[in-house]
Amino acid sequence: EIHHLIIEVYEKQLALKDAELNFLQSQLNPHFVFNVLNAIGLQAKMDGNQKLSQTISTFSKYMQAKMKQDDTGKVRVRQELEYVKCYLEIQQFRYGETLSFEIEVEEKVLESYIQKFCIQLIVENAILHGIGPKMGKGRIRIRGYERKEKILIEIEDDGIGISKERLWQVNDGIQKKILTGKDIYGLYNVNERIRLNFG
Repeated sequence: EIHHLIIEVYEKQLALKDAELNFLQSQLNPHFVFNVLNAIGLQAKMDGNQKLSQTISTFSKYMQAKMKQDDTGKVRVRQELEYVKCYLEIQQFRYGETLSFEIEVEEKVLESYIQKFCIQLIVENAILHGIGPKMGKGRIRIRGYERKEKILIEIEDDGIGISKERLWQVNDGIQKKILTGKDIYGLYNVNERIRLNFG
């Protein structure tokens, strides 16, 4: 029994060392990426291309937020909206003046907690499936407010819209946990993370 316990402790120590090594290894690639992004951003700045320099800086900040690990996966709404703003500014570089956005969130809501990247995933969906196919000017509007002790966050776009049939398919897929197509993953992911963490 003592021999068995010694082996068990030894195996746990090996597993811990493996985990530490894997963690350190996983940090090398992002570190390299950020160094490359910083070098490109600096070159763009030296060449006088302020817009490109700013976009690279925003993208670097956004990627750091994506890769940053935490225990709960929860952040304040204020922090989540910073990620969203970074994402939207990167998309503005791509779409130019055709994409605009506004964010109106009550102060009390800003201090509440939310699952990381929940708002961003829905904004991404709105751009990819709403504004992107529109081929014209598009606007994203994000509102956050409290009603009857519940926090409501609305993400609205003025894109091509969605048919009743497709809306039914998406809602049915989320409720029954049946993924009916690649464009449902973002909404399914957000719904499941909220459900698992908040009920």
